[in-house]
Amino acid sequence: MLKTVPEDSYAYRSGLREINGRKVTDRTSYWTPYNKLAAGGAVELAVWRNQAAAEVTLAKPFGTETLTNTSGTVFAGNWSLSVNRGAGDLADDVHYTTADGASASLTFHGTGVAVLDEKFSDQGSVEVFLDGSSQGLVGTTAATRQVQAEIFGIDGLTAGEHTVQIVKRSGQYTTLDGFKVTG
Repeated sequence: MLKTVPEDSYAYRSGLREINGRKVTDRTSYWTPYNKLAAGGAVELAVWRNQAAAEVTLAKPFGTETLTNTSGTVFAGNWSLSVNRGAGDLADDVHYTTADGASASLTFHGTGVAVLDEKFSDQGSVEVFLDGSSQGLVGTTAATRQVQAEIFGIDGLTAGEHTVQIVKRSGQYTTLDGFKVTG
């Protein structure tokens, strides 16, 4: 997992320095302000190109965006990243934990969200919270492996900033593959 943007890295050499006036130093420093923008909102990027600073302004897309498990997700507790799984995950990876009580959350601007997870025989239950309120326990156990499974989804939220969180409650593993954010 990329924790900083090393000066000798491709990302740094490509020139991305800021998003909406905030310095980009790692994935989180990019995704946190991006995820909080409303659809159609201005994504102002400060870049370094051709030996000079430049600014590029784009619009955040409308509709539903699929975000991977590394797109601004905040992990609490003991989580690991499993890469190159070949199972059909988003970006071919998942975050996973074996620790009951470990959590993962995403703050986003939108009107709906879905949590994408894996279902399998070694999975258990997760509790889902939306804006701090429990939405109940969700079972993620299945006889056969199901990747990119929507374990929780809600639409019709008031347009604005929301936070969705999953907390491992039982089973050998809990995984997180990503999210689908609407609006």
